[in-house]
Amino acid sequence: MNTMRSKSYAAVTPSGKIIASIWSTYPVDFDTTNLQGDFVVIPGAPRDVLRVYYDHASATFVDMPASPGEYYEFSYDKKAWVFSAAAAWGNIRAERDRLIGKTDWRILADVNQSSEERRAWLVYRQALRDITLQADPLNIAWPVPPT
Repeated sequence: MNTMRSKSYAAVTPSGKIIASIWSTYPVDFDTTNLQGDFVVIPGAPRDVLRVYYDHASATFVDMPASPGEYYEFSYDKKAWVFSAAAAWGNIRAERDRLIGKTDWRILADVNQSSEERRAWLVYRQALRDITLQADPLNIAWPVPPT
């Protein structure tokens, strides 16, 4: 009886980030021709490569700690989660754009509303556009839409 065992490989950067992996139950070449940058191919990759990094010093795959929150990214250099203001601001911009889109019809010339109502909606929309001028992406003061 000829039973083949699974073989796994991971392409790992000097910081320990896994940039590609392969699992196979038959002999196969791990094609790395499309990979860019500095990396080495390490045998024995775990199945869930999105939750581990490779520690070159101990020559082992290490489980990442749990993320502390939504706007954190794993730093392979620090081997820790770090806050990403860019991710937080990206979420805020997306919500702002959604709220502006919901009010597009309010500023059309043929909408039956008073000039005061129209002005209130214009002010609200401008406040939404200015949301990124606030200092702290974790403590946003969202404007209240007119009633």
